[in-house]
Amino acid sequence: MFIKFKLLLAITLLLCVISQAQVFSNDTLEVQRNVKGEINFARFKFSTPRKIRDGNEFLKSLLKMKNIDSLSLIKESIDKLGITHQKYQQIYKGVKVENSEYLIHGKDGVVETVNGDFHKIDISSVVPKISEKDALLKSLVYVGAKKYKWENLNSEEFLKKITGNNNATYYPKGELVISKNYKNGSKNLELSWRFIISSFIPKNEQIIYVNAFSGAIINDVSLINDNNVPLVGESKYSGIVSITGDSFSTGYRLRETRSNVNVETLNAANQGDFVNSNTNWTSSNWSNFSQDQTAIDAHWGAEKVLDFWSTVFNRNSINGNGLSAISFVHDYIGDNAYWDGTLNCMNYGDGAYMFRPLVSLDVCAHEFGHGICQYTANLAYVADESGALNEGFSDIWAACVEHWAAPNKQTWLIGEEITIGSPYYLRSLINPKSSLASNGGDSGNKDHLIPEQIDQVFVWRKTEQISWRSF
Repeated sequence: MFIKFKLLLAITLLLCVISQAQVFSNDTLEVQRNVKGEINFARFKFSTPRKIRDGNEFLKSLLKMKNIDSLSLIKESIDKLGITHQKYQQIYKGVKVENSEYLIHGKDGVVETVNGDFHKIDISSVVPKISEKDALLKSLVYVGAKKYKWENLNSEEFLKKITGNNNATYYPKGELVISKNYKNGSKNLELSWRFIISSFIPKNEQIIYVNAFSGAIINDVSLINDNNVPLVGESKYSGIVSITGDSFSTGYRLRETRSNVNVETLNAANQGDFVNSNTNWTSSNWSNFSQDQTAIDAHWGAEKVLDFWSTVFNRNSINGNGLSAISFVHDYIGDNAYWDGTLNCMNYGDGAYMFRPLVSLDVCAHEFGHGICQYTANLAYVADESGALNEGFSDIWAACVEHWAAPNKQTWLIGEEITIGSPYYLRSLINPKSSLASNGGDSGNKDHLIPEQIDQVFVWRKTEQISWRSF
């Protein structure tokens, strides 16, 4: 009888799992996975609503977590639009998994979307072989500072004062975590000791990770690389502009945190940063000005577009939830600019036959608009009404942003600063038939653009290949 009961129980549990999987399959509108196949984004419309208050159990089922895995709620908030956001920290065998968090978003108490990083981990033991004391010694040898802040009386007193805690100290306290090994390039998840090392000479703040079994340094993270710094830039299309970057060990770069959104402008040619030794990014103060000036336009454009959506529509970046705004300049595409909906980034070509570098403000706003569309209406890039609306909305938003941020520019013309040939703009929102696309552009270019008119919204396609992601 007992055996039959166990068999019945096992069958019941199996049916529940199958039923749950079917529910997720039927109710899931969109799923994105990382290279390891782990879910990092999903959007739902449940036939039977899943309540946010049951978020922990919901994620356990969705992510197929094992008994050794758990999630700890670390933050819950409700934004101005009434959307609830819950943030969970991944725990493995009772140990925090560094930089592994998962979020749930929804309205009226119902789960709508989830996103984040959840790692499948296989570490046999979470009992360290290297003591905290020995791991700290290895960290200090690695850093090699001449003097540390806990060795400076004034630094210690200042810390106590600003924290209001008489026991506060810069002396490092180790935390056992699971973190990635970046030093050997494997990015394997390993049990490690985590220390914040504060140096006085030279001044530095960094996190050091020490493998808790071997004692090897597996990662170091500078804590002063992302301090926002005001910069002055000489843009190609908008003159001298004020922008924000950050400071790091060898100078300044086009990265910042803007209203809790990470903004990065990178070089598509080498996937690296644009760097200057000082805060004046002009022709006389930046050695790479002649070849990289367009990075200033792209960065300033991203700032203005973010500010517009935040100020006018109270929208927190592209997805409404702080998605990083990443722009790649010098894309190999040449006469094009596009939104990459897979990697979530803007890409700008340097121009070729029809265009100058495609980094004008209206182009930046247009490509940003495709991202907005993806995370709202998700209109398909196909040659019918949805594609027409997608392109049309991006042009409308481009005009809105340009009028809001730079009213001296030609609001109703799209691409007037980048277009080489007559009529010296790509599209006109007042007189669409007068546009470069309408007359086919340069007749000598076999890849010229032609229009399709659908309900007064204009869609532009290439003669040989539809390219809805393109500008």
